[in-house]
Amino acid sequence: MLALVLACIAQGNPKQTLDAFVAAEAANSKQSLTIVVSSNLSGTSTKTTYELAFTRPNRLRMEVRENTPPTDRVFTINRNVFTAYDRLSNQVLTRKVRADGTLGEKLADAFGEVDEPVMLVINPSKAREFAGRMEALPGWRVFHSSLLTVLDYKSAATHTSAAIGLRFFGDKPRQMTFKTSDKALNWLFEEHPPVRISNLVIPKTAKHVNTFYERAKPPTYADFGTKQTIENAIQAYDQLKSVEYRVRAGSETTRVIWQENSARQDDAVLKWSYHQGQLTIYAIKSGELFRGATALRHVPDYLHALGGSIDPTLRLLLSGRNPIEVLFAPGTKAQTVAQSSAHGVILQVVELSRPMLKIQLQFRSGQPLPVSVGVENLDAASRVVSQSERNFEYLAENQPYSGSTFRVGDSGQGAFPLLAPLYLPKSK
Repeated sequence: MLALVLACIAQGNPKQTLDAFVAAEAANSKQSLTIVVSSNLSGTSTKTTYELAFTRPNRLRMEVRENTPPTDRVFTINRNVFTAYDRLSNQVLTRKVRADGTLGEKLADAFGEVDEPVMLVINPSKAREFAGRMEALPGWRVFHSSLLTVLDYKSAATHTSAAIGLRFFGDKPRQMTFKTSDKALNWLFEEHPPVRISNLVIPKTAKHVNTFYERAKPPTYADFGTKQTIENAIQAYDQLKSVEYRVRAGSETTRVIWQENSARQDDAVLKWSYHQGQLTIYAIKSGELFRGATALRHVPDYLHALGGSIDPTLRLLLSGRNPIEVLFAPGTKAQTVAQSSAHGVILQVVELSRPMLKIQLQFRSGQPLPVSVGVENLDAASRVVSQSERNFEYLAENQPYSGSTFRVGDSGQGAFPLLAPLYLPKSK
């Protein structure tokens, strides 16, 4: 039936159709559509569905679902704020993006690589680039009807087999296919009436992270009591909004305050804080005070350059990782190896073990977070190669801290030297 309503032109120029497509995308700054990306690459099939609504240049909502691996995420841009929520892991992250620029640039800044069909509709310059690449290919066949335009291309080279099919309803894309002898890629576009872009509602139980991560599989538990203790500790860390603690490792004592993306740490070498993108470091021995804006990921490098380090638990909290779950690995077993009671306080020691490693977590009744973490590295004969122990004293939990808590040094001293840029690559 389709052949009856299409007028075939043996050789044709796709420029008129592609130019109309580019012009329509540039003119249509408010859109709502579904894009389905299917691929079969050397026998491996994947499918990604994008539910997209946007108003250039400042508003976007995009829901992404994939079958391999299972993915269900929603992303929003509201002017210069990017928010992403992973429904499967109940994780949320927020990032600042450029206030100016296109939606495509903002999404690429926060999201990284973005599928090309998404970029075609949110960023008109990408549609123009795509049209230019297609127009450069020789030998297109163009089919027209009153509503449908089909552009077909087949490679004339004898050593390869490549085919491209572009289908448009009017000036809007409907389907685009790209095939070689062992690969196939298909983009389907379904346009909807423009809708009001709704705000993203984040559950109160969502875990704030700096990057999405797959939650670790739990160990094999020896009994229900061990399982309950470990799960209580995981839940306590998941629900933690802030914490202040002292940790002792050998002769060294470190005091830490953490609250979401803010932190303060005092030890024998450095006093430092990170708050609202600003890092301040006081070097105790030299008396120098450094202050400057930097990305959170660069903080450990600056501390190392000045002879210090970040507390391992604090580093995990700042990254959004659960300090208990990071101890899990395939083959890990968990068992209670000691339990005692004195003056109404119950102490329980849970051992996580796998080949060449033992980790002992000590818990005190009424406190789900571990009060001690001991690590033993073993050789092939199960002999101890090295060991360490960290003891925690929790001073406050889930207490709100003001910005003044994260101020290091006397703010009345005026300007301070910025952190030397030669220590690190420039922050983006």
